[in-house]
Amino acid sequence: MRTHGQPIVVRGPSRWQRGRPLTSASIRNGVILGAAASAAIGVILLSQQLLLLALTLIGAAVAALIVLASALLARPKAFVTDRRAWYDVEKWCRTILAAWPHVEGIAGIQDVASVIASARWDIARLQDEKGNLVAARDEATFAQYGIDVDDPLRLDLADRRDQVILRLTALDEEIVRRTDRLRTLAEHCIHLGYQPKLAGKELKRRRRAREALAKVDSAIVEAAPWNIRPDPTTDLSEQTAMVVVAYRELIGKNAQDPPSRSWHL
Repeated sequence: MRTHGQPIVVRGPSRWQRGRPLTSASIRNGVILGAAASAAIGVILLSQQLLLLALTLIGAAVAALIVLASALLARPKAFVTDRRAWYDVEKWCRTILAAWPHVEGIAGIQDVASVIASARWDIARLQDEKGNLVAARDEATFAQYGIDVDDPLRLDLADRRDQVILRLTALDEEIVRRTDRLRTLAEHCIHLGYQPKLAGKELKRRRRAREALAKVDSAIVEAAPWNIRPDPTTDLSEQTAMVVVAYRELIGKNAQDPPSRSWHL
């Protein structure tokens, strides 16, 4: 569904391959802060007549900002007109990146930021193409008005409009597939992110239950009269008797003339 208002501008990865790392938020902010600090120190040194060192620091700051600006300007743009759908995409991307530190050890994938950035940009480009196709479809529809039904120009417009509609249908299906996968991944990340917490709570509950069982059993044994208290050696005696029987059977099978022996428990 298209919404009113200006389209959302989405930036993709920089076309300058070596400058792509500079466009990440952490590195970009670090470069800006470093350049600002270098320029400030250079100005201070300049006031103290240390021209060479001051100009070196200021020049390094300017060069860093130029490189950063080049990397940022090389980023392509996509225009998304479906604002509501794009807000969902942004929400799922944030959810995945926020939950991933808890999921990383379970899923076994370490660097997910680049994968999500690529998926986000692909969806943005598809949305941009969808907006262009919708505009072309509407233009072809409105251009037919006032032209005779049998006019070849109108037939050409109708043919182009049908082609655009077919392409738009296939594009919508691809957008739905990609966004559904992103939404499913976000739901999985939320679920897996809670697993360590749930597992910890479950372990605590089971440990408390076992401690309670031990205390209850101890209290029952201490409170019971001697004549009805269970004998701790009962199970041990039964297990020992079973071992002896099995051992006798084994000796009887392997020995031709087994010696006559007496077993006493």
